[in-house]
Amino acid sequence: MRLLLDEHFSYLIAQALRADGYDVQAASEIGLTGMPDERLFEIAAHMGRVLVTNNIRDFVLIEREWAAAGDVHHGIIYTDDSSVSRAVNTMGPMLARLRRALDDHPDDDALRGRGIFLSG
Repeated sequence: MRLLLDEHFSYLIAQALRADGYDVQAASEIGLTGMPDERLFEIAAHMGRVLVTNNIRDFVLIEREWAAAGDVHHGIIYTDDSSVSRAVNTMGPMLARLRRALDDHPDDDALRGRGIFLSG
């Protein structure tokens, strides 16, 4: 599974995961900051990447719209700061959970057309 971290995630998280051999990019690294949510989701799908976002409220609606239209994306992973912080100074638990998700879903199409919540 290949990930695209939305702009609310530090590029340092992407770098740490890449150092472990995972294929991860951060929106901030590739010029996708300030992108409308719908466009970011479309770009992630075009890139064949699972989008990782903390913006549950907006992306759940976008994901539903895609499903209703019959459009297929490569997946979405939802996170929540109340269960695991994205802060760089405490990113250990976030890295551990993302590594587990990547290890549990190694195939590029593992989350095709669906979303999951990053759990403990």
